[in-house]
Amino acid sequence: MEIKKISKETKSIIISAVLLILGILFCCSNAMGITALSYVIGICFIAVGTTIIINSIIQNKALLNSTCIIGSALIAFGILFAGHELFWIIFNYVPWFLMILGALIIIDSVIKKLNENNNAVFIAELIIGIVILTLGILLKCIPKFTEFSSIMLGIILIIYAVYSLSKVFIKNNNSIK
Repeated sequence: MEIKKISKETKSIIISAVLLILGILFCCSNAMGITALSYVIGICFIAVGTTIIINSIIQNKALLNSTCIIGSALIAFGILFAGHELFWIIFNYVPWFLMILGALIIIDSVIKKLNENNNAVFIAELIIGIVILTLGILLKCIPKFTEFSSIMLGIILIIYAVYSLSKVFIKNNNSIK
């Protein structure tokens, strides 16, 4: 059985789909409860880790390699996440994550503007970066906002997934023409 390499576009679509699903799960966390959400996300990490290990064994015919170690780490991460401890630790850092992510997206948009002079990408990335940075600052500065941190993180993941998917499809449309 021969396994083919996955193209960059396919990887981007898969990652975007996973981020979209995670974003939807985070947005629904208030309705389904934090316990259920942590179990679902933990099971997802365990499934991804197991899949990575199985694919690595099939491709490399060895159990001890860096890919299997990464898969094992994901399984351990999933077990910790499903056990609740890691879930609350991560949610304490959501504001910092959003502030750093927003700043990085703003910097990336400026770099792309300087290198490619593509106004549409520059404006889209700049707006997304400013929104994410602002949400992170609001989460950090306004205590009442922390009640909605899971929903905000879900919205950010959904926005980024849609943005990433649109970049892939715009790139494919431009290459067809």
